[in-house]
Amino acid sequence: MPALHLPDSIDTGSDSRRLPGIAPFSRLTAFPVCARRFSCGVVAADRIQVSEGTVPAWMGEADDGAYASGAILPAQPWRALRPAEVTMLTQGAGSARSAALDVVRLPEFLSRQGRKLFRRLKFCTDESQFAGALDRADYSHLLGELGQFAAGCGGVRGSPLVRISRPNSRVLTQRRDGCRIGLHVDDWFARDGDDRASLPGRLCINLGEEVRYLLMLNLPLTVLHSNLPANLATANMNLSGTPLARFFMTRFPRYPVLKIAIEPGEGYVLASENIIHDGSTEGTQNWDIAIHFLGNFGLPDRTGIHPTRKAGGGAPR
Repeated sequence: MPALHLPDSIDTGSDSRRLPGIAPFSRLTAFPVCARRFSCGVVAADRIQVSEGTVPAWMGEADDGAYASGAILPAQPWRALRPAEVTMLTQGAGSARSAALDVVRLPEFLSRQGRKLFRRLKFCTDESQFAGALDRADYSHLLGELGQFAAGCGGVRGSPLVRISRPNSRVLTQRRDGCRIGLHVDDWFARDGDDRASLPGRLCINLGEEVRYLLMLNLPLTVLHSNLPANLATANMNLSGTPLARFFMTRFPRYPVLKIAIEPGEGYVLASENIIHDGSTEGTQNWDIAIHFLGNFGLPDRTGIHPTRKAGGGAPR
C-alpha cells in the first residue's frame, strides 16, 4: 500500500481538518425503472442518519471483530439529519450517476420468495450450517428471478454474489482472512488511471428479515481528490482506491458519514468504485442476507429525498 504523506500544516483556513458537510452534488432517490416491477417513491429523511465523522478502527467504542490494519469506521453516535442537511441533499437531485444513490423495491412476490427461502437460516448457529438449510432448487430459481430484476436496472456484469453476514456488526466487508476493512471503495473493475466515475456500479438487495444499512460518504472519489489542498494532492498523487479514501478520512476526520436504512425487499444502486461505503447490521438480531450484482445500472433522474414522506410510494418499510 502506498505511504500517506501528511505535511505538518496546510493552508486551508482556521480548521484544516474540516470540509463542508453533505455536499450538494450528491443525490439520494427512489423511483422505478419499469413501472410494473418497481414501487415509486422518495427516500425519506427520517430513514437517514449522520455521523459527525470517522475514527480509526482501534478507537471504535465497541470491538465487534478483528479489523484490518488501517481500517476506518464511522464515529459514534448517529443523529438525525438537520434541516439544512436535508436541503443540501435535496438540492443535489439530478446530479451525475457517479455521485448518486438510488433505492429500489422488489416486487412483493420476489420479496416473499426470498423470505421463505432464507427463513430457516435463523435457526443456524454458524456459517457451516447454511448449505444444509437451503433448498437448492428454490435457491437457483430465486437467483434467476433476481437476475431478471437486476437486468431491468441495466447491464449486469458477471455472476451475482450472495453474502450472509452476522447481525449487529458495525461494518461488514471482510478480507479473505476474516478481518473487516471498514469504509472503502470497491476495486472490481478499477485499474490505475481509470476514470472511476465511468466504472460499473453495484446493486445490493436486502433479502433478510431485518433492516440493513448502507454507510457512505456522499463525496465521490473523483471529486474528493479535487477537494484536497494542492500540496496534499501533489504529495499523494499516486494514491487511488481505498488508500486514497483512507488518506482523506485520516486528514479530514470530521467529514460526515451517512447511514441509510435499506429495508427487507429493498435494494440500492451505488457507484461503489467511486463512493466510500460499507454495509452495517448494527442493532439487528438475525443473519443478514444480501445479493450483490455488478453492472452498468442507470436509473432516470427524478426526485431527491423528502423530509417526512416514507420511501416506496406507500409500500411498507
